[in-house]
This record gives sequence, C-alpha cells and structure tokens, in this order.
Amino acid sequence: SKVPNLIYKKCPDFVLSDSHSVETLDELPCPDFDGLPLTKYSTFSGEKVSLTFETSRECYWNKCVYCVDLPHPKQGYRVKNPRLAVTNIKELLKRYPQVDFSMSDPAMSPNQMLGISKEILKENLNLSWWCFARLDKHFTRDIFDLAKKAGCRAVAFGMETANQRLLDLVQKGINLNTAQTILRDCHDAGIDVHLQMMLGIPTETKEDALETITFLVENRDIIEMAIFNIYYLTPGCL
Repeated sequence: SKVPNLIYKKCPDFVLSDSHSVETLDELPCPDFDGLPLTKYSTFSGEKVSLTFETSRECYWNKCVYCVDLPHPKQGYRVKNPRLAVTNIKELLKRYPQVDFSMSDPAMSPNQMLGISKEILKENLNLSWWCFARLDKHFTRDIFDLAKKAGCRAVAFGMETANQRLLDLVQKGINLNTAQTILRDCHDAGIDVHLQMMLGIPTETKEDALETITFLVENRDIIEMAIFNIYYLTPGCL
C-alpha cells in the first residue's frame, strides 16, 4: 500500500495504493531498449525497427468522456522540454541506428510538435517518426511543414466520428469544418493522415454512422488509413 501509484489485488478487489508521486519528465533518463528483441517490432512500412518514445504524458485536453484514463487518479499533463527530448532521441539514434520512432504521447500538442520539430532540425538529425494528435484548431500548415522537414511521416488523429452531435456528446472539442482543414493541411504538407474512428457511441444511429462513412469516402484523397474501434463501456465513463 506504500508503493506509489500501484494498483494491486487485495482479495477480492483491486485497490490503489495510498501513496502517490508525480515524476518530472525532464529528470527522467533516456530510455534503454537493450536486451529487447527489437527486430520483432516493425513499423507500418516494415522497413525499420520501431522504438517507442514519449515527449509528454497524459492528454492536455483530458475531456473526452469515454477515455479509459478518466477514472484513474490523474497526475496532470506534463511535457518533456523539446531540447531534452531531442537530446534523448539523438542518443538513441547512436545506440540503435536505422530506427523509426513512434512518439507515444497520448496526443502531441501543436506547441510540442513545433518545439520537437525545431530541435530536430537544429540538431540536423535524420530520422523518421509518427505520432498521435487531436484535431486541434491550433494546428497549422506551417507546423505540419516543419514537422515534415523534421522527419514526421504520419499523424494518427483521434477523430472517432464525423457526426457533430456525437462529437459534442463525447466532448471531443472538434469542429468538423476545422477538422477537415487540419486533415487537408497535414496531407498537403506530405504527412500521411491516419484516423482513429469509433462505431457504437451511445445514441449513435445508423444514419449517424453512415455520416462517418460518407466523410471518409469523400475525403479518401487525403486519408491514408482509417482504423475503426468498437465503443465499449469502462467504469466511470459514458
């Protein structure tokens, strides 16, 4: 019970330890992948070894009502200084040449993408990476252009649905018109657009689902890939 942030079994229940701690990302060491069978972890292209690296923890939006993180104790959104993050990336490139980076932030913010991209270019690093992101209104073509120059090859956006009523219901904070502009800007910058979609959101009708399908079909020229997930209930979520 005194181990910080531990969920453990105390028959017949699972309980959370009484002790909590929040790490400072800037004080964490560079990840160490030694001893792992890295060749078994391939990228989408299958051409390089994939390394997972995070530049932030938790989601800066943190409002989506279905998010499985919401029932858990929150430590708060925190980021790693872009300069320190890229210093770690530079070290990893020396230790593991010819790798592809999966930036595993729950959602890389526009500001963090800008900062990371600038530092990569400043260090003149040659790398390939992709990340998850929200369809945040602050993303611009300039940010995507810079990210592309810094080696970003794909962004996976959590869009979930193309029905505005459902987006508002689950508190995504997404406007469909703005989302379409962001997707177009990302594509036009030369970055692959990947979408995470969802079926079965509470109150979704057949017509609502078809709106999502129609959106994907109408924008197939800018969407590289769409992955569908089936909505499921988790404790404490809608």
